[in-house]
Amino acid sequence: MKGGIIAAGWGERLGRKIPKALTPVAGRPLIDFALEGFKAAGIREITCIVNESARAVPDYVRARHPDLAMDWIIQTTPSSMHSFWIVLERLSQSAPGPFLMTTVDSVCPPDTYRLFAESARLFPEADVVLGLTNFIDDEKPLRVAMRGEEDTGILPPRIADNPEAFEIVAMTSHGFDSEFVTSGFYGVRPSILEAKAAARAQGFSALRQYLGHLLKFGARFYGVPLPPVIDVDRPQDVAAAQKLLGRV
Repeated sequence: MKGGIIAAGWGERLGRKIPKALTPVAGRPLIDFALEGFKAAGIREITCIVNESARAVPDYVRARHPDLAMDWIIQTTPSSMHSFWIVLERLSQSAPGPFLMTTVDSVCPPDTYRLFAESARLFPEADVVLGLTNFIDDEKPLRVAMRGEEDTGILPPRIADNPEAFEIVAMTSHGFDSEFVTSGFYGVRPSILEAKAAARAQGFSALRQYLGHLLKFGARFYGVPLPPVIDVDRPQDVAAAQKLLGRV
């Protein structure tokens, strides 16, 4: 399996005039946690997108992680959705997929990546597998509902017991409550790029809009419940991530 990282953002909301990927958490740049996670999952070939003002990121990674085969895309994009498309297109040029992709600001222990990669393999029919967390501390969390056993919404203790119970049947940032929200982990097949033209025609500007469109029009989505994952968007998220990592 190959990996992809969306790291095209800047750290303005975190109060820093540096690339978001280099924002320090527990004394280390955010991108370190993603790369260490991929290593834990056995992934050494990684495509990463950064914006044109973030050339310091590839320089840092080359010095800090020489054991990884990094493929850099240096391009400023209008949204995370566009960055997602570009990385997935690049990955699909060299392998059939599926691929493990993540956002650089999703902080968790490395073993969480391994758990996600192993669990995603239990859904051979999936177009998209989403990593989920019940740690909800986001301004606009993307909530997810799964089918459950016999369509009850009640999940078995393990995915292997009944993978179909983990099929995602609804996903929205408003309109219902749920135990799980998305965590920035994606297991994806290149076939989902076929909906790009429809997304552009509807003027989508956010990745969650694109994912919602895919689900609505028949793509097979499954969820993998994960331990806490912190989405580092605000200064208080840095403190929460450091607390989480301190418990590991």
